[in-house]
Amino acid sequence: ILIIIFFRVETSLKNLMTADISTDRILTLADLFKPGAPYLQVISDYCIRDLQEKKEFFLYDKFQDAALAKPENYAVWNITPKGLLIIFNEYTVAPYSSGTQYVLVPYEMLKKIIDPQGAIGEYVIEN
Repeated sequence: ILIIIFFRVETSLKNLMTADISTDRILTLADLFKPGAPYLQVISDYCIRDLQEKKEFFLYDKFQDAALAKPENYAVWNITPKGLLIIFNEYTVAPYSSGTQYVLVPYEMLKKIIDPQGAIGEYVIEN
């Protein structure tokens, strides 16, 4: 059983925690994937492609850096039935006026690296 806890500071989601109450611990993004899997690169590549379709993205170098495969760029995320929801706060990957940006990374894109025994393993059906 997963519980999502979030903290909003002004208009930004500064911290979002996902807890597995069956193990009584807060999950990290790394906990969802097989050990050593390049999950950050896979997620980053998908998010960059998705965000490039939006006109505001990549106008400035600052926005490009905010989507690179670094843990701090992917600290705010959520588990959904259809995919991993990556949340970029205002003025991280787009101008402030564009608001919070969301990218839903489908489990299909992640299925080779998801830990089948982990919190999202149930969403991946092996073919």
